[in-house]
Amino acid sequence: MTALRHHNRSRAAESGFTLLELLIATTVLAFLSLLLFSGLRFGTRVWEKTETATTATNRVRAAQLVLTEEIRQIYPFFAGDAAALKSVDFAGETQRMTFFAPSKTLLGGLDLITIQAVPEQGGVSLVVASKPELEGARGVVTNYTLIRGLKWFQISYYGPPSPATASSTQASAAKRMVGANAAESASGPAQWTSVWKGQKKLPLLVRIRAAMVDKSDWPDLVVSPRIDVDESCVLDQLTKYCQGR
Repeated sequence: MTALRHHNRSRAAESGFTLLELLIATTVLAFLSLLLFSGLRFGTRVWEKTETATTATNRVRAAQLVLTEEIRQIYPFFAGDAAALKSVDFAGETQRMTFFAPSKTLLGGLDLITIQAVPEQGGVSLVVASKPELEGARGVVTNYTLIRGLKWFQISYYGPPSPATASSTQASAAKRMVGANAAESASGPAQWTSVWKGQKKLPLLVRIRAAMVDKSDWPDLVVSPRIDVDESCVLDQLTKYCQGR
């Protein structure tokens, strides 16, 4: 009896898995591995998309910070050949804006800045060009691309309408009115326009709209120039304009 029990324990110790059990275990392990690999691939794709979106958002944010600083620093340089033509040296169009701003390299000087949209293959690039004002036509122009991959780009300006763009209809209506209302109608209320040239003042607001080719978000950028007085102007009591301009 003792020998039989010892024999049964030996057979139990030597017994293993059957072929069916091994197949089932292998199938379950393969299925779990497939689920784990699919989850890993999904997580990697989500991370890559998030990283791409974050990079695109940072590019837009950095470009808008530069534009904000440039627009805030616009200097109202008052110039003109004749007294009747005196105006702020600022030229604003729908895809191009040229103005003076305090120089970043020459203390106390001014730089002539141009921000414009440049068409390229597959979209539009935003280029910033600068040149020291004192160097004149011989000055070296420095260009750099602020951001690429724009689908479209648009600048607009808020303020009283330019005399050059005022409609004859408004002028006729003003003539038919009397008193203070006539003068108010002739100047016109402040409004958004795509061109700002030949004005006596800078626009109250500058708005930049754009869209990205990769469909990343570009929030509308609205900035107000901080400087509204030409501090370098020395008034000529005879002409009532800046001396030497």
